[in-house]
Amino acid sequence: MISVGRAFLGFCLALAAFGHSQALAKTRTLNLQGAEGQRGSQLCWAASSVTAIRMMRTPQELSTNSPVVTQDQLAAYRMLIRNDGELKDELGEPVDLAKMERLTSELVASIPEQKRKARLDVCKTSLGPCNEANPPILLNMHFDSTDKGEALNWSNIVEQIDSGRPVVFGWTTEDRATDREFGSHFSLVTGYRVRRDVREVRLWDPWPASPSGLGGQHSRWISYCTYRNPKNVMGSQAVHQFDRYNLTRIVANGPDQPRRSSPKSITPDSACPTSSSADPPPPTAASSIAAVLDAFRDEPSIRATLKDSAIPGRAMFKHFAPGLPIVSVTASQILQAGGDADALLVDSVNAVLVPVMRGSSTVDSFLVLRDGSRGWLPGGYANTPATALLVAERRRRDTHDFYMVSVPSINAYFLAQGIGDEASLIPIWNHVTLGATAGEARKASFFFNRIDELLRATP
Repeated sequence: MISVGRAFLGFCLALAAFGHSQALAKTRTLNLQGAEGQRGSQLCWAASSVTAIRMMRTPQELSTNSPVVTQDQLAAYRMLIRNDGELKDELGEPVDLAKMERLTSELVASIPEQKRKARLDVCKTSLGPCNEANPPILLNMHFDSTDKGEALNWSNIVEQIDSGRPVVFGWTTEDRATDREFGSHFSLVTGYRVRRDVREVRLWDPWPASPSGLGGQHSRWISYCTYRNPKNVMGSQAVHQFDRYNLTRIVANGPDQPRRSSPKSITPDSACPTSSSADPPPPTAASSIAAVLDAFRDEPSIRATLKDSAIPGRAMFKHFAPGLPIVSVTASQILQAGGDADALLVDSVNAVLVPVMRGSSTVDSFLVLRDGSRGWLPGGYANTPATALLVAERRRRDTHDFYMVSVPSINAYFLAQGIGDEASLIPIWNHVTLGATAGEARKASFFFNRIDELLRATP
């Protein structure tokens, strides 16, 4: 009798463990029909807004493939409100950005048609003047918001995706200059899964920029803890900014979508604390560019350097190209230095970008960060399309003796040789505002002076 009872108990425990493992193995992703990458270097907010709105289209809108809203329109509305001073009574002066995020078509229609058409024509034909930073504009949407620095917990993420709702979120890098909007990057969570006991979210990162907003590798899986507390993004320290969730469309000439109630409180996840509650990283002893190039010069060196740390599971059995040391330059530093390349480009590295290869193709990437006591450890977020462009440019020049210069505030990434004013920077894509042409090397002082001018011209 006892043995039967024990056997039954063992069966129940095994069944419960099986059910638990099945629950953990659950994967759910949202349809990305209509999703777009950003059309300009500063338009991650517009691309994320457009993608979120289109993911919430009605069946009728889907059947007619209605675009609902475009990045051109949102960029034009931004100019009308923030450059032309429209809707002062409704949105305040200076503009209440939280109210602007909840802009409606009814409010837009109250702006004189001639003014709307003039701004839209500008944004359709010459994106340059419209390529400005902004928080998301979730046109005709209800939504709830987390507090500053707070991220949804895992069960919240699961609930949102299971209900068919993406989550719009922001990361803020240390590149954010005082009283300026440079340095924030907006993306979407569009799915979740548990893989090898690691909780992951599917990220829709609207970068890289392209004139059409189409093409590029925008979707990738990242750990839930990286989403919640990124720590470092492409070489620059970063924190979680906010989430916009419980997205609900306000549908013209029809009933609104069912409104969801927001959780009264979001319980922090102790396994990966929010950015606001995390202790600041300890000071680390930086390495020189030459030392990093040597430590990450080829796959055997990379694996030897990381032998005591856990290589990300997705990259464990892949091949690595030589690592790229990262010198990150913040917007605040550029303003303080007045664009002086000698003061900005110093021989100090705390992060390395490691490309993950399949043959000659860059299929993934990860960051390795310097921890003073433990050496080099994988962590943070790396953008694989940017990595692929860097690797391709390095291959064209047939040498690995390059490092990377990262200016995340304006999505500017360069291959670099040399230090200070004598350094040569090679853009990996065209950046009209900076006078940058992909693959065309210029002195570092040229680019930093242009970036300094751009930052000072931005309110």
